Amino acid sequence: MFVPSPARGRGEKSGARQSFGFT
Repeated sequence: MFVPSPARGRGEKSGARQSFGFT
């Protein structure tokens, strides 16, 4: 369940992408 949402995917995409590892 690590799908970058349009809302949180934009802000946390930078940090979450490194933590979770999804593009």
